[in-house]
Amino acid sequence: MAKLTRTLSWKMLALYGLGNILGAGIYVLIGEVAAESGDAILWSFLVAALVASLTAITYSIMAGRYPKSAGAAVYTEKAFKNPFLSTIVGLSIGLTTIVSSSALLRGFDRYFQELLIEIGILDDRLPAFLFTLPLLLCMAIIAYRGIKDSARLAIAFTLLEAFGLLLIIAVAGINGNIPDAINLTVSSLTEISPVAIGLGGFLAFYAFI
Repeated sequence: MAKLTRTLSWKMLALYGLGNILGAGIYVLIGEVAAESGDAILWSFLVAALVASLTAITYSIMAGRYPKSAGAAVYTEKAFKNPFLSTIVGLSIGLTTIVSSSALLRGFDRYFQELLIEIGILDDRLPAFLFTLPLLLCMAIIAYRGIKDSARLAIAFTLLEAFGLLLIIAVAGINGNIPDAINLTVSSLTEISPVAIGLGGFLAFYAFI
């Protein structure tokens, strides 16, 4: 069995993970979460972050005990001593990755086409595959080059995403909208039902995972 060579530092992994959360959670799913939780959207993200932190702690403990690349499939094998069950878990993780990638590609297509329509390049929406397939091909080429190049690209996008959020916060602060947003968030906890917060949190949890 070939031995994997460590190429990523913990700082690169942290930025890589942060980029996934910002990209999927803030830039792609925030509208869907807001549709479920309304003014209590912040509480939905906090609930999702709490649940995801338990997952993160669990994985960190298991990874320390069984430092192998198969992850959950290895943990299932160690727990149940059942190769068939661990294979099912491994395949499920692979299918989850496909579904997640598809969701992000569709999110990219939706926002990118809206941008092109807004600036006048397009008059109406085109078939999604015209935008998702070229992006998928580019991502496949980068992935083929190796995890280090993939992580570097992800880190570059993370910094860009963070800059975008800081820019929005700065503009909101200049216009005096931040205090109103904080008051709205605090008051919404008593006005919005736990069901709405939970439904929004369910979607937000996907971003963390």
